[in-house]
Amino acid sequence: ETIDKYNKNIKQKQTEGVSLKNQLSILDNHITKAKTDIELTQEKIKQAQLEIEALQLTIADKEAVMEKQKKIITKIIQNINADKRKNYLEVLLTNNSFAEFYDQLQYTMNVFTDLGQSVKILRLVKEDLQAKQEQVVSRKKTYENLKIELENKQEKLEGQSKAKEFLLGQTKSSELKFKTLLASLKQQYQAVINEQRAYE
Repeated sequence: ETIDKYNKNIKQKQTEGVSLKNQLSILDNHITKAKTDIELTQEKIKQAQLEIEALQLTIADKEAVMEKQKKIITKIIQNINADKRKNYLEVLLTNNSFAEFYDQLQYTMNVFTDLGQSVKILRLVKEDLQAKQEQVVSRKKTYENLKIELENKQEKLEGQSKAKEFLLGQTKSSELKFKTLLASLKQQYQAVINEQRAYE
């Protein structure tokens, strides 16, 4: 009767062993998936950092273009103001011929055209700069979200690793108890056999 009871215990432990292997396998798969997720998130973080750096370089270029356009506009306005002080009669008298006067008039018209183009370029560059700055803000948000996601995944991985260690620790403890119980049973069984032989 005692032997049957222990045989049932052995079968139960064998079933538990299969179940334990399944649990360990599931935990191993979760841990592997978590590690892969962490690596993927780290790659996304690197990509976001590179995008931010590229946008910042573009912004620096746009700011340089804006400064150049501002200088051009300033110079054009100074030329216009200098020409404004002269009236047409004065310009006509200071030029040796009507052709020179006409050239001066053409030059003034070209200056106004250049001014218009420079102002337009400045406006477009400024709009593009604002768009790039908004992209930087967006990328930085993405970067911060990815960092939080990475931390969460690392915590999850740590939890799964601890669960596996705990399960393995309990298994070893149960295995030790079972081996001790089995050794004790074998001794009792051997003692009973020895007693039976002594009486025979």
